Amino acid sequence: MICPTYTVLLTVLFALTSFGSSSHVLFDGGTIVIFSEQARAVQVLRNHSVLIEGDRISAVFPAGSDHRVPSDTEVIPANGKIISPGLAESVDWNATPVELGISYDEFYNAPKSDVDGVIGLISPTLLNELGLLNGSTPVIFSHATGITPDDVALLRQYNHHIAIAPESEMHFGHGYPHSHKVMDQAALAIDASWAWSGDLVSQARLWLQSVRLRLYQEALDNWTIPKNSPMSVSQAFLLATRAGAQALRRSDLGIISAGAKADIVVFDGNAFNLMGWNNPVAAIILHSHPGNVEHVLVDGQFRKRDFKRVIPRVASRSLEDATDRFLNSARRLQTQFLKDPPIILGGDHKPAAPYITLNEVDALPGEGTGY
Repeated sequence: MICPTYTVLLTVLFALTSFGSSSHVLFDGGTIVIFSEQARAVQVLRNHSVLIEGDRISAVFPAGSDHRVPSDTEVIPANGKIISPGLAESVDWNATPVELGISYDEFYNAPKSDVDGVIGLISPTLLNELGLLNGSTPVIFSHATGITPDDVALLRQYNHHIAIAPESEMHFGHGYPHSHKVMDQAALAIDASWAWSGDLVSQARLWLQSVRLRLYQEALDNWTIPKNSPMSVSQAFLLATRAGAQALRRSDLGIISAGAKADIVVFDGNAFNLMGWNNPVAAIILHSHPGNVEHVLVDGQFRKRDFKRVIPRVASRSLEDATDRFLNSARRLQTQFLKDPPIILGGDHKPAAPYITLNEVDALPGEGTGY
């Protein structure tokens, strides 16, 4: 579950604190977005309630129905609210033991043969040859921009996933020539949010529109006119919720259903930028921003309530200390980065793939680019 704020500070906060609240919570009379296993599609339940008992969702039922609710339940009116499953990110650098994987930082300095050797270690094909795919541990291939048809076949055969990080891949120029063809075995990721957005809804929106653009452009390049949208908001929503859980083989995450983990995001549907919504999925994916998130629950505990982070008093000092350490580290790294000489790329990245200098665009008239 990724909440819309800075990932590093949240990770420290979650690790150091426990969050107290009523063990029974009822969001009453909202619009709930669920995934129907029977229909294999996103569905919307209007004027419904979701009951949370402990760290699990115990029931979803029509508001006002004769459903038994524990006497100590805290009832939160949800009229006009959009209740979404928790957003499940498929790459979390703060919790990943990279020392167990491939941690290599010499791509620009090492001999090309060494770099090519490292790159060759990270394909599904090689892991399959080593017998590492046919097991119970899920494997997630981050970015996977160079994925091959054989790799995709192995992902589908052994149920492993790729993590698409749209803004990261655009930022660094990785591209994603084939990722949209593998979305049945994909989830969304933020990557390291030091240079781009830190919320998963932004990644879902960016990925949705980039896929649409790519497929629209293919049609236009062939002198044809598209008459439909090639990707729906529901597909983007699934990639940001259920797909991330599926990548981890956790069927109890990324959904709102009896027995699922009580990871809930409640959007304020009366916010100015959401006002008048009819399709709650479109409202979230196309129109929302982190400021619209009114409540967040993780494992049935409030992590954000009434638009404010829930920080127990005993944890406030630990959070202040973590913030100070983070800022000191940031300043130290930024200073060091500015002192280091810039890396000049030259020659070939791969055989028949030379480095080139792109033309710079300019938003100002006259000579120069303002860089």
